[in-house]
Amino acid sequence: MRTGLKTILLLLVSMLILSGCSVYESVIATDEKADLNEFFGVSDGEAAVFVDDEQCEDYAVVRGETYYLPMDLVRSELDKRFYWDGLDDRLLFTDAEKIHEESVSDSSMALMEGDQVYLSTACLEKYLDIQISVYQEPDRIFIDKAGQEIQQVSVAEDTQVRVLGGFKSAVLTEVLPDSRVRVLTEHSKWAKVRTEDGFVGYMLMKYLNQDEKETVEIESVKEEPEYTSIRRDEPICLAWHDMENSSGNRQLDALTADTQGINVISPAWFALTDNEGSYRNLASADYVRKAHEKGMEVWVLIDDFNENMSIGQVLGKNSVRQKLVDRMISDVKEVNADGINVDFEYITDSCGVDFIQFLRELSIRCREEGLVLSVDNANPTFVKYCYDMAEQGRLADYVILMGYDEHWQGSEAGSVASLPYVENGIKAALEMVPAEKIISGLPFYTRVWTEIPEQYVASGAEIRQDGNSEYERYSLDSVAVSMDEVDKLVKKAGVSPEWDESIGQYYVEIPLEHGKQRIWIEDVRSLEAKLDVVSGYSVAGVAFWRIGMDNDEVWDSISAYLKKQ
Repeated sequence: MRTGLKTILLLLVSMLILSGCSVYESVIATDEKADLNEFFGVSDGEAAVFVDDEQCEDYAVVRGETYYLPMDLVRSELDKRFYWDGLDDRLLFTDAEKIHEESVSDSSMALMEGDQVYLSTACLEKYLDIQISVYQEPDRIFIDKAGQEIQQVSVAEDTQVRVLGGFKSAVLTEVLPDSRVRVLTEHSKWAKVRTEDGFVGYMLMKYLNQDEKETVEIESVKEEPEYTSIRRDEPICLAWHDMENSSGNRQLDALTADTQGINVISPAWFALTDNEGSYRNLASADYVRKAHEKGMEVWVLIDDFNENMSIGQVLGKNSVRQKLVDRMISDVKEVNADGINVDFEYITDSCGVDFIQFLRELSIRCREEGLVLSVDNANPTFVKYCYDMAEQGRLADYVILMGYDEHWQGSEAGSVASLPYVENGIKAALEMVPAEKIISGLPFYTRVWTEIPEQYVASGAEIRQDGNSEYERYSLDSVAVSMDEVDKLVKKAGVSPEWDESIGQYYVEIPLEHGKQRIWIEDVRSLEAKLDVVSGYSVAGVAFWRIGMDNDEVWDSISAYLKKQ
């Protein structure tokens, strides 16, 4: 008898649990109040920060009645366009049209404590399209980005919001009938909600008036200046023109005499020379005039290849950046060129933020003057986050992938640009940059790799032992050669290259008296394979490094590619 009664009672309790019966709740549910400081993780002088209803790891600081968010938190969670210039003590916010400046001496906007910069909620509301709600005891800040959609619903009865979904979980706050909550997620019995008094926790689904649920958009509170971009109706076909001195300007006619389809030429005219933003200037108005007569735009290239300067120091100081931008714009306009091509290849994690700020400031001036801004990037399969290609995609008119240097002087021997390398680079870039802004850079050059066994190497030479050669220990050197040069080299050696379908190139080895040469050949067939791949991704066009290393055969293939786009 007792066993049967016990079984019946257990069944009744189970039914009550499953039904969410109020009797069960009143008997089993705890009324224990959560320690709110512990729940939000705040100490005196701190405030928890929620962005789009998710609590951030970092905390705001409270000074008097003003709330300040760490700039690192602001940049990672809200907007990267805030920039602290520690060398010139300037806080900048740069939008599509203007560089705005705030002073850390104005405590209503910013605060400097130690080496950390904090931005006030007033500063954030001044520049960002957000809504901020502040609650106290304990201090917490909720930030909602404009444009997102949320679900709201009214509450049917008195109930409680708990830390977790369960009757044994501590209570965060009480919720009254007809109050409204924001529904974040729904489960079988419990819903994660945000209350009107600034708590994120769990309440029973049955207390939500589901038939009154509505979708609401966070209203915009300010108009954002538009990031406009220049677009060409025809696909871009760019050729870089490398030059060491002004005599290179006289080679334009000869270099382009047998080409087809080039509509942009990018001469390497500007080269940084010191940490104050000075650069060598080879710009020629006559060169621009001739290029225009040939139907080519001129995008002036600037590089950072000088060992006697630090690109980090150039870009890390506001006054130097501004001088550099002003001078570049002036010099480009003076010769009537059409754009700027930024080729900074020594950006590191320590100056990546400065590099993007430089592009922001340069992009403003380029928009004002109607100049095209393009930026060169290593193949993104190298994953150099400091270049922030996604942000480049917003700032620049074109993002150019240097789809070569898969292997380079100093690396192990291998292809300059295998077919998978080029295609994977485009795929990676498309995750960050719109296709209509991507230009795929391809090589006209080949690297000839020379391997010498250790016993025949001159004293003092670097010896490799990397398993990438038939020689256990050997020296390795390489030189970049043109298409015609590699063709002559192979013919003179009397060897027959073999086509490697997996990489889309011919491969050949040339025996030497002591050692051998290995060559992954760039020629018209390998270029056609790459152009076929590029064509499949509907990008903005192609670019070639560099004019003068091509041969006559490739231009028919390039012309055919352009006609198909």
